[in-house]
Amino acid sequence: MEYKGVDVSPENLKKVGKIVRDHNIEKEDDIYTMNEVDTSLSLTSPADQSKILFLSEENRTRLGMIMDGVDTDLLDQPGFCLYPPEFTDKDVPTCKKDALDTILTTIEDELSKRKDA
Repeated sequence: MEYKGVDVSPENLKKVGKIVRDHNIEKEDDIYTMNEVDTSLSLTSPADQSKILFLSEENRTRLGMIMDGVDTDLLDQPGFCLYPPEFTDKDVPTCKKDALDTILTTIEDELSKRKDA
């Protein structure tokens, strides 16, 4: 099999590719309809993903001040305002798979707890 390869129908491959592409476009459109998502940002850009998902550096600092009772509210910031689980060496929130998996697990755990309560 490795020597001969796998017989693939180009027509079927195109059909499957169109189905997957249409599905991805539909899901991307769904994401852009959310109030938290700025339509000028690209979902494929890690920098833009970070802007959509995470608190800005200024608001992370303010969050610490709120927890210490020094500040009373966060700046009005677009996006989901999640606290990033991981940072790069340059202290920038990362959108690596491991970090996104951590966020997903945390959200799923929280929703499960709320459902059971």
